[in-house]
Amino acid sequence: MTALKKIVQNKWVCLFWLVFGIGYVTWFGFLKNPFEFTASMIGLDYPWGFKGWGVFSTISIALNTMYMYNRYGYKGRTGRVFLILAAACIFTTINIPSTEILSLQLVAHWSTALLFGVFNSLAMGIILVNMRKKSKKFMVTLYMFIGLLALMIALLIAFNKNGVIENIPMWGAYIILFMANYTSFYDKPEVLSVVNK
Repeated sequence: MTALKKIVQNKWVCLFWLVFGIGYVTWFGFLKNPFEFTASMIGLDYPWGFKGWGVFSTISIALNTMYMYNRYGYKGRTGRVFLILAAACIFTTINIPSTEILSLQLVAHWSTALLFGVFNSLAMGIILVNMRKKSKKFMVTLYMFIGLLALMIALLIAFNKNGVIENIPMWGAYIILFMANYTSFYDKPEVLSVVNK
């Protein structure tokens, strides 16, 4: 068994990272007024803090998504590929600072940040889609997760970008991961073992 597999199967390590991840993401987002500044904008004043935001959010979401895969029997590769792509995107984002002017640098920064969110959403969505026919709670969770993403897009259109809007899907993802991995809210995992895809 590889070291990564041992880590992903360790409930307490994954729980630590989930709590630390949501705590760090929230703390960093409030270093400045979150209704005016995004994590990227805060990162202009706190570059190492922003690098931590990218690294810690990636580790915490990836470990807990893979823990969820193991817990509910999903062994497909597609979700794991999405997690790798998300990590590659955010590591690009945190090493290309945001700018106040429209430029290739700004486009690269924001596009990789957006792809980070897209790939993480797909990685979580794939197991929710697999589980929706086995559990009504998972089906409702899938629709709520899609609703959160739609809400973020609507708020971005209505109010432009800010840290609170940016964090809505991340907070939602952390809550779903916590409920699925560390509570009895959903049915027993052994009853819900999914077909590998």
